[in-house]
Amino acid sequence: MNINIQELSDKKLLKDLKPKKIILGFYAMMIIILVTCAIIITINKGAKVFIFMPFVFTFFLFRSWRDYVKTKMEIKRRNL
Repeated sequence: MNINIQELSDKKLLKDLKPKKIILGFYAMMIIILVTCAIIITINKGAKVFIFMPFVFTFFLFRSWRDYVKTKMEIKRRNL
């Protein structure tokens, strides 16, 4: 869903910030868990395809972080 954040109302913008922060934290937590599991599996069983899973979630983390930063900048720009 591609929404221009400049068109959102102040209330909607503030309401969207918390879920974006939660999603950002979730992706960061998933990457930490996946990296830990990948290290353990690599030590125990050698290199497998599973070690590349954190790279997939890294894309989602950066995209989520970018959306969060854009929302924070818009809130700061509006002095909310």
